[in-house]
Amino acid sequence: MSGRDPQRAASHVAYELGMARTIFASIPPDPPIDIVLLETFLVHIRNLIEFFWDGAPKRAILPKHFGAPLSRDKDPEIKALHEEISQLLSHLTWDRVEV
Repeated sequence: MSGRDPQRAASHVAYELGMARTIFASIPPDPPIDIVLLETFLVHIRNLIEFFWDGAPKRAILPKHFGAPLSRDKDPEIKALHEEISQLLSHLTWDRVEV
């Protein structure tokens, strides 16, 4: 990662993993589910999908920046999940209104 600090980047990846795990553990198994917890969880999951999935936004930190091979897996289910989460997190979309 020329000019970039992989250790600092790794701490951000660890933060996303830790937050996803912590929030998931605090979501109750039965409704009602606190919307703040749900949205926070989805934000971290979307960030992790973007990290692990080859399709992240420009200048995203990716596994390849840590020497891991680039995933060539263009799993349509992961792409669909990412799009669905993005639509649900954006409050001003028709998908959000229709849920």
